[in-house]
Amino acid sequence: MALSRKRQGFTLIELLVVIAIIAILAAILFPVFARAREAARRANCLSNAKQIALAVIMYANDYDETMPAASAGCGNNNGAAHPVNGYIQSVCGAAAGCLSDDQWDVCMGAGQWKIADMAAPYVKNDGVFVCPTVKGYISRGPAYGIDSKAGGKMDDSADRCDDQDGSYMWFCGHTTAPQDTVTTPWPCPIVPCTGVIATLENQCAFSENALYAIMLIAKVFGVVHPAAVSDYYFACSNPMSRFADAGGVAVAICNSYGAHEGYDPDSSVVRCKIFPPELKSIMMTIAPTFCQDCVNNGAFATVNDCLVAGALPIATPFAFADGHVKYVRGDFYYYLGTAVRPLGVW
Repeated sequence: MALSRKRQGFTLIELLVVIAIIAILAAILFPVFARAREAARRANCLSNAKQIALAVIMYANDYDETMPAASAGCGNNNGAAHPVNGYIQSVCGAAAGCLSDDQWDVCMGAGQWKIADMAAPYVKNDGVFVCPTVKGYISRGPAYGIDSKAGGKMDDSADRCDDQDGSYMWFCGHTTAPQDTVTTPWPCPIVPCTGVIATLENQCAFSENALYAIMLIAKVFGVVHPAAVSDYYFACSNPMSRFADAGGVAVAICNSYGAHEGYDPDSSVVRCKIFPPELKSIMMTIAPTFCQDCVNNGAFATVNDCLVAGALPIATPFAFADGHVKYVRGDFYYYLGTAVRPLGVW
């Protein structure tokens, strides 16, 4: 008579070993999958940037070889030099960056031409204006007498529009505030060089438009001539005949600033860490609580740590006036040299 064997299950040790192996494999593979997914999103973002670049070239071909006169984008990156109508200009006045929040909202909101308005006839798809990583969406609605205005969807803000205009910033450094000549000494030999940005006009322009702020910083460090204005350095509203090298003139940029590298550019901690020490010293003259705010949000232990700490790298797709795109990765100064470059022909 044959004896029957009793089937045995896995022991607890065996189950634990299997679970541990699975956990180790997951820990190894999940970051690989995340990097692969982000690489795909970055490729998509570069494709979007290229389509925007080609769209503005087609726009220029239709309008006497002149680049669009559009504001830089939503929020703190607007320039109020190109309002849709006279009412917006009257609200903005001569120093939009120094207006109250409600006036700022009207000045800088849907009442301006955005690149999503100018390029729309050439791309036919609002998805082109949305980076899959940043997810800066675009909305449209009737605003200021214009149908399907970018950012024109109704809401309860001061300008009654939600101002969502996509993930890409158009290179336009215009401001309503006068763009002052930087005072001596130039280049600035000793940081923080508070004298060069102490005038009310420069502070208003600095607050109004982040791209002008970048150009002003470039003036401080001698990268840009002290008497230069935005027309010398940004494609916006300029004829293409002024471009000595269209391949070196940036026209648009994704608002990622490192999101494709894995950190959140909208995080208050990250915003505290993307600036080099010299720039933080300058920013403290505009916003004296900058480093204390960074201490409060946990980015640094002390104000001195904030002032001396090095910067995270900046990495984001750029689109250029000849239609090519490039994923630019480097420190703040490399970014500065790519973003602010003289057009070359006057």
